[in-house]
Amino acid sequence: MQFQLDKHSDLPVVTQLEVQIKIALLLGRLRPGDTLPSIRDMEKQLGISRNFVLQAYRSLEKNGILKLHHGKGVLVREQVSYDHKAGTLQKTEQMAQEILKKAENLGIVPSAFGRYLYQKAIEMESFQPRILYADVGKQIAAERASYISSFWRMNIPAVSLEELAELPPEKVRPIMKILTNYIRYDEVRAIVKNRRIEVIPLGL
Repeated sequence: MQFQLDKHSDLPVVTQLEVQIKIALLLGRLRPGDTLPSIRDMEKQLGISRNFVLQAYRSLEKNGILKLHHGKGVLVREQVSYDHKAGTLQKTEQMAQEILKKAENLGIVPSAFGRYLYQKAIEMESFQPRILYADVGKQIAAERASYISSFWRMNIPAVSLEELAELPPEKVRPIMKILTNYIRYDEVRAIVKNRRIEVIPLGL
């Protein structure tokens, strides 16, 4: 699998590599048990220091996504699980091609439009979060949401179970996923039952 870096991006190269690996998992390009390029191969492929590659891999290992095996390479952990819908990758790539083509037809540089779209997505999610972290109390939820946000490099708001239960329908509708710990998994599922929200338990 090939990875690419944007030399003009504001994101550090370590972050770019982490994000690309996560996107590859979400779209099904990478699956549990797959092998990633070795640190040396990734260094050659991207033209960056092996220390940057190692930082990205170790960060994802600490986050429970990858496992570094001496002599065996870098593997996606078998426990990593994503809910893949049929044809998601194909539909996503087709949509991306169509949008970038439209941008180009308007005289907009595709990479510049990509950065604009990324900024607009962040703004939209700040008003209507798509992912939440829920836990028994607000304080512990906030601490764990901050911890996860720092690893995933995206803003994940926190709610207590009581707040989650009291959310009005218009606030619940945009939510796609709710993260929680294994102990509270059944409670969260009970709160959001009959709603099309995926509940993902995390080991913290």
